[in-house]
Amino acid sequence: MRLYVASAGTGKTHALVKELLALVERGVPLRRIAAVTFTRKAAEELRARARAGVEDLLARAPGAPWAEEARREVHGAVFTTIHGFLAEALRHVAPLLSLDPDFAVVDELLAEALFLEEVRSLLYLRGLDPGPLPEVLHLLYRKRTLAEGFTPLPGAEEAVGLFQEALERYRRRTGEALGPGDLEAWALRLLDHPGALRRVVERFPHVLIDEYQDLNPLQGRFFQALEEAGAEVVAVGDPKQSIYLFRNARVEVFRQALARAEEVRSLDRTFRHAREVARFLNRFVALFPERERVLVAPEREEEGRVEVHWVVGEGDLEGKRRREAALLAERLLAFHGEGYPFKDMAVLVRSRTSLSHLEAALRARGVPYGLRRGRSFFNRPEVRDLYHALRLALLEGPWGPEERLSLLAFLRGPWVGLDLAQVEEALRAEDPLTLLPEAVRERLLWLKGLAGAKPLEALKALAREEGFLRRLSPRARANLDALLLLAASERFPDLEALLEWLKVRAQDPEASELPEGAEGVSLLTVHAAKGLEWPVVAVFDLAREDPPFRDPVAVGPEGQVALRGTEAFARVRKAWAQAEEEEGFRLLYVALSRARDVLLVTGSASSRPGPWARAFLRLGLGPEAEDPWVYRHPVGAASLPGPPPSFPPPPEPAPYAALAFPARPLPRVYSPSAHRKAQEEP
Repeated sequence: MRLYVASAGTGKTHALVKELLALVERGVPLRRIAAVTFTRKAAEELRARARAGVEDLLARAPGAPWAEEARREVHGAVFTTIHGFLAEALRHVAPLLSLDPDFAVVDELLAEALFLEEVRSLLYLRGLDPGPLPEVLHLLYRKRTLAEGFTPLPGAEEAVGLFQEALERYRRRTGEALGPGDLEAWALRLLDHPGALRRVVERFPHVLIDEYQDLNPLQGRFFQALEEAGAEVVAVGDPKQSIYLFRNARVEVFRQALARAEEVRSLDRTFRHAREVARFLNRFVALFPERERVLVAPEREEEGRVEVHWVVGEGDLEGKRRREAALLAERLLAFHGEGYPFKDMAVLVRSRTSLSHLEAALRARGVPYGLRRGRSFFNRPEVRDLYHALRLALLEGPWGPEERLSLLAFLRGPWVGLDLAQVEEALRAEDPLTLLPEAVRERLLWLKGLAGAKPLEALKALAREEGFLRRLSPRARANLDALLLLAASERFPDLEALLEWLKVRAQDPEASELPEGAEGVSLLTVHAAKGLEWPVVAVFDLAREDPPFRDPVAVGPEGQVALRGTEAFARVRKAWAQAEEEEGFRLLYVALSRARDVLLVTGSASSRPGPWARAFLRLGLGPEAEDPWVYRHPVGAASLPGPPPSFPPPPEPAPYAALAFPARPLPRVYSPSAHRKAQEEP
């Protein structure tokens, strides 16, 4: 295995394309190469770069058979995601595994919804009080790619047994429709069949993997097995940017590859960062394990700037954060005055809870901004209105709290448009329908008529209802069009499955976040900023602490399961908390490395510094540090002087703007009695 250890901005994808083109020049057909990355967008970008590289090879060696062959094959070659590659491998050897090669690949969120449906059915048939069990089994489903199996610790045996039974029921139900987690489970079965593994290696003797630091343990085992079976594997990654622990990505997979790699190369030329920013990042990476450090040399000539601002002094932390937000707004205005457009700036935060003070400060100083609100497409009001209407269509039982919430959304939303006073009394009644107007009850009966329709037909009927559409903005209507397209690509056996799909998608932390406003400063979380860059980047609220752990179950790195309230829970949770602490440090590196020219960092001094603040203390850049990069601001100090907000110049007046009608003497004004008297006088 050849492994590239990279840093941010050093051209990981470029290195992978160079490896691919070198194979082509060696005479390896593209059909024998698999290029694997994490998203479809990244895979297609990889294909586009490979296509351009093949054209360059052809220009240097016109008529070369291997180059002509590569140009013919590049459009159909395997440039895909990890799960796309697993599907390709399984289809190639499906008969050996007693698997139908025409299996369908379903979206992970739909697969998750079907699993949860089986959980509810199982608990009902067993006569068990659900309590926290659905949430526990849901969390186990999401953690199942950490290890090949779960090991229940004392007190968790029943929960793990129920999970295994629900998973088996789910697999029987879905049959030949496999979700991403199912593909990984089948891939492990493939490894147990020597003939199947050999056929995969014969089909793909060369495997190129991008973003290797984001693999989960099961994916890492699969690619290691390909390597051991004779495949030539080249991987590129940056362990300092491994930030997807919530998706079960483990940096240990990269570290194991680093330990066994036959050849390790470093990518140490940054094409992104100005010199001062590169110096700062080199100081920061010294805190990482030695084999994971890559000190970068900037290729750009610009000097750049780094500023670390601390708000210090007595007072509560929230008051300091307000001062910190005001300070940051002033610094952004100052850089705007130096020629940086607001659209070339971004403010990154660890938690969306940090945004409230920041938004207020930006509005107060006239700084335009575009906010990624952390509300996925499936949380848009018009999409949620459809969800609640569908729930009402299926309602047959008593009016519980969730059913009343859906009724409230229906009555207050575009469907009916009642005000709160009109619905408050009805919602408190045992049967709300008896207190609703006749017209509203007719609308609810219409909804009931959709319960027997096919899922997509019911969704389309709701989304195209004239009264509903009339109350929506053009943007909301466009969102509904997008929803119908997304739903049309799925397979819903019934309306309940469609509802679960909408619900789970709305809860997905990685679902698309739609930016609002494009010309201002971008405000977003670090996860949303991964892969992006801006000339000016600010990292706000270093003092933010991690949220408390509230899950009812803890799953250890090796698949140990402990329920809250048991003796083993604290022990398992401690092991996982250590992994989260380390990832928080890597998350900070990702945030800092998004800056091209200017890096601003702000924090509030606190007696209980958060993980990011502790990292800066380790760097010697804390509130008390005597360093050229560090600035201190007392919490009660006056605002920093800075250029006033710039506004576009007023438009030139039209040529006719100064014209006016000439003044004329106006007739006298009479009261009615005086007017009558004047008429009577001769």
